Amino acid sequence: EGASETNSGDISLQGFSISVAGKVLLENADLKIAAGRRYGFVGPNGQGKSTLLMHIAHKKLAVPRNLDILLVEQEVEGSNTTPLEIVLAADTERVSLLKRKDELEALLEAEGAAAGSEADAMERHEELEEVYRRLSARGS
Repeated sequence: EGASETNSGDISLQGFSISVAGKVLLENADLKIAAGRRYGFVGPNGQGKSTLLMHIAHKKLAVPRNLDILLVEQEVEGSNTTPLEIVLAADTERVSLLKRKDELEALLEAEGAAAGSEADAMERHEELEEVYRRLSARGS
């Protein structure tokens, strides 16, 4: 079905069905998720909870395009990593932008100490400004 064009923060799905390997998990189902509210999916294993969340996250259902949705795996190996760090690490675009920001800042700092091409420095500054803009747009 794919993402919808609405700019709403809510998810409203009517009459959708999900099957996996020939097994119908959800048939002619309706779902309403209001922005800002908290929800829990409860039910026996194998009934489609995780599959539904994967379909929402990958926008295989009519989810508004403007929503950024991160899906964290059900089971994570034990570590000292906080839940917040796990969720932030799942945002691969954010991680990539932060890495590029650090690289560009280091290059510009090194170039400041050495005589380099002004054109290269200007290009790096422009790219860094774009990285800052994209991070800001993501709320990072």
